[in-house]
Amino acid sequence: MEMHETPPLFCADLDEAVASRHWLLDAMYGRELLKTRLRQLRPDMRISRWCEQPELDPMLDAVIDDLNLREWHKPSGLKRRLAYLVTVFAMMNAVRCGELLPAW
Repeated sequence: MEMHETPPLFCADLDEAVASRHWLLDAMYGRELLKTRLRQLRPDMRISRWCEQPELDPMLDAVIDDLNLREWHKPSGLKRRLAYLVTVFAMMNAVRCGELLPAW
């Protein structure tokens, strides 16, 4: 009797998958910023304000590039996190009003 083994998922593979995912997709207010912009770009889509909708992740990832936020690194430390919150709320307001995004 032959046993077929499936190759194990190596930690490096998992680390690469996690590293390729932009942190804004997992940040509550960052994700809402991306969904707000996606609602403008695709008004025909039903994008919930209340649930996460992981099926939107590929489109939200494209919105990161649309807003030129790919190089925005995840904030660390209390001051940087507070600055992130202020900035992302200002960005949400700018997106809703059709204005230019504030500098991050």
